[in-house]
Amino acid sequence: DVAGFNAISDSLSLGQATVTVASAGAEQITDLLIQMKEKVVSATGENVDHTKIAADVTELKNQITSVIAASQFNGSNLLNSLGGDMTILSSLDRDAAGVVTASNITVSSVDFQLGLDLTTVDVSTSAAADTSLAAIEALIQTAVDGTAALGASQKRIEDQGNFVSKLTDAMKSGIGALVDADMEAASARLQALQVQQQLGVQALSIANQGAQSILSLFR
Repeated sequence: DVAGFNAISDSLSLGQATVTVASAGAEQITDLLIQMKEKVVSATGENVDHTKIAADVTELKNQITSVIAASQFNGSNLLNSLGGDMTILSSLDRDAAGVVTASNITVSSVDFQLGLDLTTVDVSTSAAADTSLAAIEALIQTAVDGTAALGASQKRIEDQGNFVSKLTDAMKSGIGALVDADMEAASARLQALQVQQQLGVQALSIANQGAQSILSLFR
């Protein structure tokens, strides 16, 4: 069981690292979307350079795509549906009959890339920017919800990792107590044997002395 929980601890550490990277990427994407919203809002005005704003929006969109691609750890990307959900081995449960079953934590991916691809931020005119404002608002809300979900998963994995660590320490302590008890019993048996041997030697010594005394009477 201790060996199994050591493997689980490794699994949780790897899963936590993956979710931490995804959470950091999601937070960065949310900030970039807020910047994009500012550009869209400014594009609703009449006396603005819509071409320049469109270029800025495109650059922000490209930057978000780059963050999504980079937010992977050990080949797993939770910000892209292509990466899929992640299943993390989280515990070993033993019932009264001694049957052991594995428990898992599933972390759902948040598809930022699909949402970005489906959202057109058209800021070519003031009217188009007004229409795009609702779309960018929806995308920001998706990002906020996704970031919160990843944060919750990260906390759950962290808590489970702490629990498994304490459980493993308790098991090792229990095993140590059992081993110490066995060693104490073995030590007690050894001491008893040593006493018996000493008594036997003393008895033989007394018997030898008695025989020498009897022989001396015949001299």
